[in-house]
Amino acid sequence: MSLRLEHIYILLFVLLSTLFGCEREFGAVRSVSDLLLSTDTISFDTLFAGDRSTTAILKLYNLSDEDLNVESISLAGSDKSSFRINIDGQALSKLTNIRLYSKDSLYIFIDVTAGVDDGSSNAFYDDRIDVISSGFSWSCALMAYSLNAKVLDDVVITSDTLLTAELPFRIKGELKVESNATLRLQEGTIVYMSPESRIEVYGSISAEGTTESPVVIRGDRLDKFYNNVPAQWDWICLNRGASNSLFRNVNISGAKYNLQIDSAVSVVVENSLMRDASEGVVLSYGGNVVIGNSLLYNSGGSLVKQVGGSLEMIHCTLSNRYEWDDRRVASLVVRSAGDSGGPNLTTSLVANSIITGNHQPETECDTMLVVFDHCLTEKVNFVKAGRYNFHIDTASVAARSANPDYLYRYPVDLDGNLRDVERPSIGVYEPKTVGEAPLK
Repeated sequence: MSLRLEHIYILLFVLLSTLFGCEREFGAVRSVSDLLLSTDTISFDTLFAGDRSTTAILKLYNLSDEDLNVESISLAGSDKSSFRINIDGQALSKLTNIRLYSKDSLYIFIDVTAGVDDGSSNAFYDDRIDVISSGFSWSCALMAYSLNAKVLDDVVITSDTLLTAELPFRIKGELKVESNATLRLQEGTIVYMSPESRIEVYGSISAEGTTESPVVIRGDRLDKFYNNVPAQWDWICLNRGASNSLFRNVNISGAKYNLQIDSAVSVVVENSLMRDASEGVVLSYGGNVVIGNSLLYNSGGSLVKQVGGSLEMIHCTLSNRYEWDDRRVASLVVRSAGDSGGPNLTTSLVANSIITGNHQPETECDTMLVVFDHCLTEKVNFVKAGRYNFHIDTASVAARSANPDYLYRYPVDLDGNLRDVERPSIGVYEPKTVGEAPLK
């Protein structure tokens, strides 16, 4: 080996030794302002007992100009906590001597599992994430609530049954009501529907709430994001042969089809709110349907589709501005079954109702068999339709414009306010004066 080549190897060895031998130094935290947590409180959406939450994210920032050594990050409740944390990729309840580069950050992932008790009460969970270094400390409080519910998992009801408001119910799979059985839902009863769950009725269902305590049937995702999300569960279906059914003061939301009615089945929907369905809110194939004083909005299909049978709809508001997909059908469809051999449509009535949306036209009806009386099918300016407030004010074209002949059927609006005796308003609500206190 030549002397020159030998010198080159020695020089390379020295350079590599220097490079890998010099370890980057991480200093001590000198001030409470060196580190920052992205928040001081994380509150999880309400969980059902036994369920695991979505994952929350907490970030720890190094705001200083120096690389720092963080002495410890820990969960105060340690391994006994209902919360779990993952610190910078490590699923531990405590991690020490964490190196954090200048102006860099690390992630802490948090979730919680609600415990299961005797089902008689709800529970509150709390804990804390602590960051400690050089005598300084930073904390983030963790909070979660759990909701206990009676679980009905693939249940068949063979005799008259009452669901009370003592605890909410959570339906998994199919809840089947056999013929000759009636399922009753007491005022204030809340039913949470799990994904792909459904209620199949071959007997009868009677859900009767009040204005103050409606019956609520909705999806079981309690995160705020899911309040207006469709297709969280399947449907309520009144199958052929089912007995007369009633939905009064009921709120139903978040299904594929909120309510399906089969041939020759009679159902009354009054003083109710039905919304946010991916395929359709009310679908009747040959049923005899009465919808009164009710608000229906937002569906990927029709809000009301009546094929054969009969429909009576009085003092209702239908507004369809579905945002989850393109909608290609009218909000209100009423027609015979045609060549399919299904049931014929008998004379139907739509009175004192608003049918509007972002698809034109919003009605597709057999004009020979459907009578429209004092209805609005063009644009109506609601108070705040974008915020799901479908009230009207006194300046609205719907105000004081209805036929009073139907007042005996629905003398109060959906809020429980008396309708004007001589000049009631079209739709589900009586108007508020412009500039009056906020509407509920």
